Parts: sequence; C-alpha cells; structure tokens
Amino acid sequence: MDLIFHRYADPYTLLDTMIDNQSFDEFVCTFVRLDDDDKLWDMYIHKCWENISFNDFKARLYGTSGGSSQPVRSGAFESRDELETTIKDSMSIIENFKP
Repeated sequence: MDLIFHRYADPYTLLDTMIDNQSFDEFVCTFVRLDDDDKLWDMYIHKCWENISFNDFKARLYGTSGGSSQPVRSGAFESRDELETTIKDSMSIIENFKP
C-alpha cells in the first residue's frame, strides 16, 4: 500500500475501479514492474560509472545480453592462474593500505 500511496493521491478509488473492471491483477503486475524500473533507474544513475545505456545495464542485471536470452558472462575466472593473480593483487592492495 505504501507504494501505491507514494504514486497516487487517492489510491482507493483507483483500486476499486481496477477491481470493478476485473483488471486488478494486471494493474498490480504493471505497477510492481514500474516500481522495479524506478529503483533500477536510481541505481543506474547513482552507481553505474560505465558508459552503457540503461537497457544494457538492465540486461546485465537480469543476466541477458542486449535483451536476448543469451546469458552474460558471470565474471567467473577462466583459469586457476587468473584467480590466483587476482587474489594476490587484491591482497597487495590491502597490505599497502594506510588509513
């Protein structure tokens, strides 16, 4: 209810209308999807420092590439050597940190 009060001044009239028109379930699904997009947009604006579009950002989060059903590489390391190198680099950064 908090989400709907955030968007609409009088949500009870709107909800009654949706129930009367037998489209309450469709309204709820659409409403939640819009709220999810709003949250993703805020995250994109404040946390994404790459030069990518919002649609590409969403595709990465949902695990698809460019809206297709092809999975995006999850960041898994190709080899054990690559993993060990990354860990050593990370440890050297931590060891050299001076607050």
